[in-house]
Amino acid sequence: MAIGGMVVAFCLLPVGIVTGWDHSFEPAALCWGAVTLFSLFVSVFACFTLRLEVVESANKHLQPTPR
Repeated sequence: MAIGGMVVAFCLLPVGIVTGWDHSFEPAALCWGAVTLFSLFVSVFACFTLRLEVVESANKHLQPTPR
């Protein structure tokens, strides 16, 4: 979700630049801004809800041998 939200936001930024978004309250500008902010919020939410777990090595033979 984090990567997807950032990709959507970064893909929408050039669209806003090309259309000349000027902080107006036209429906197209509001929809563009809402979708961009929503995708950024989704990516921030996903970053804060990630579960990081410590796991063992998959290849036991690469571990140092105990002396």
